[in-house]
Amino acid sequence: GVVLLTLPKNIIEAHVSDDTLIIVFDAPEEISYTLAKSKVTEAPAPAEYSYWIIGGIIIVAVIAIIIYLIRHRRIHGLDPLDREILEYLRRRGGRVLQTEIMNDLKVPKTTLWRHIKRLEEYGYIEVERVGRVNVIKLKE
Repeated sequence: GVVLLTLPKNIIEAHVSDDTLIIVFDAPEEISYTLAKSKVTEAPAPAEYSYWIIGGIIIVAVIAIIIYLIRHRRIHGLDPLDREILEYLRRRGGRVLQTEIMNDLKVPKTTLWRHIKRLEEYGYIEVERVGRVNVIKLKE
């Protein structure tokens, strides 16, 4: 292909015919042009694909390890009060009012609420608001 660097000043007509630009102009003119380099697209070498595959496998493995460590730490990362709350819920059938836990375990309301929220985030319990009270339920 050709790339025009300058256009003639006295263009009479310009149109495309069969993917060719035709310019008709009056009087002698000087036109500057250059030949366009054709783009040669090469398919990536098979080795490049293997790098992407290996990279993907490494990323999946790292994510799997992180998920495993987070779940493993959750179980062992419970403090004694968290375990006591879970045991209390098991003994009481898995569904108890928050105030009952507070009174029976003799835990301040705010402290209990922080532990309940943590256990809920870890997926051990659910908090259901019923009227003006919270019902704490063990998850299956």
